Amino acid sequence: MERLLPTKITDHWDYASVASLTRNILECYLIFFYFCIDSVSYTEWECRYNIFNLHDCTRRKKLFESEILGDCDQDIQGFNKQISELKDRLINNEYFNNNLSDKQKKDYLKGNKHLLLSQDEVIEKMGLSLDNFRFSYIFLSNQIHTLPMNFYRMGEQIRGTGVHSDVEEDYTQMCVDITIKYLEKAINDMENLFG
Repeated sequence: MERLLPTKITDHWDYASVASLTRNILECYLIFFYFCIDSVSYTEWECRYNIFNLHDCTRRKKLFESEILGDCDQDIQGFNKQISELKDRLINNEYFNNNLSDKQKKDYLKGNKHLLLSQDEVIEKMGLSLDNFRFSYIFLSNQIHTLPMNFYRMGEQIRGTGVHSDVEEDYTQMCVDITIKYLEKAINDMENLFG
């Protein structure tokens, strides 16, 4: 069987890579909205910020505890100090104390979650269609993970070979459309913040 190869590097079609970048842009916009656009009280914003930082710090600590990195005791001590400070900030935060259940507080203090809201709640606050967002997110996620949708039916759709096909072009165009939508939202939001 003859393998189809692109004739030059600019002819290489790889919508899965475009999907990965698109999903990253989409997720970056969600975080941007969550911290910079969503209008909340300062105590709620501070709670969000400390939850985000606690998640980051606990994840970094876990990485540094890996035997792969070798002796990182000094770094781990630093993370423990930061974790303690962040937990204290949360425990003393009015929003954290008055708006979360004991179970939620316990979970957030473990550093297990990075957002105070679910992804769906952020989407709803943005005023976007949850169905449209879910479609885009599921489509993009299935392209960047090793899931069946990523590689089933490749032969019948002539995709994933790097050669131009209608499917490669359509999927790439879908990714570009999604990217434009969120970049335009970010530009408008930035203009409203600083314009």
